[in-house]
Amino acid sequence: NIMPVKVFGIHEGTTTDAYIAQGIYYAVDHGANMINISIDLLGKRYDATTLNDAFDYAKQHGVIIITGAGNSNINVDSNVSVKTDNLVVVSSTSEGPFIKSTENPAKDPNSSYGNTVSLSAPGTVGGLSADPSYGVNSSGLISFAGTSSSSPQVAAVFALVKSKYPTWTWDQVKKRVFSTADNV
Repeated sequence: NIMPVKVFGIHEGTTTDAYIAQGIYYAVDHGANMINISIDLLGKRYDATTLNDAFDYAKQHGVIIITGAGNSNINVDSNVSVKTDNLVVVSSTSEGPFIKSTENPAKDPNSSYGNTVSLSAPGTVGGLSADPSYGVNSSGLISFAGTSSSSPQVAAVFALVKSKYPTWTWDQVKKRVFSTADNV
């Protein structure tokens, strides 16, 4: 099942650490076992204590969080202000399969990178949206790029592996996914 949880305020495109944390608590309390947050959570713009408390809460309840590395083309290792032990951090590639390294020719030129990044996935995909602020064309399709489109792909792979092995812990799922990714 998919549980959409809005963490953006009334001004689209903006959010706060409190909104994000409330969204995590809500999802965990309502039965989520995995959360995809297509937001750069590694930057210092959010209060680390607020987010870390929510990350810890999710971890204590067996919930894994998948998030984008961001689209600032920076090494996020020097910018990490939150705990990452329960996060799968995803960068984006310009094309191709899942990869483990972010320092390669396939890296999306805007994607952030670094050792904190767990996986990479294609970052340029078409999507569906009912939100006219995205410039939806007459067919309802939009095109968007970056780690916001990469992290849901990784979340989908995690969900497929978990559905195949429902008794596995998220650490076992991570190990399987990481072991099958290309290490370049």
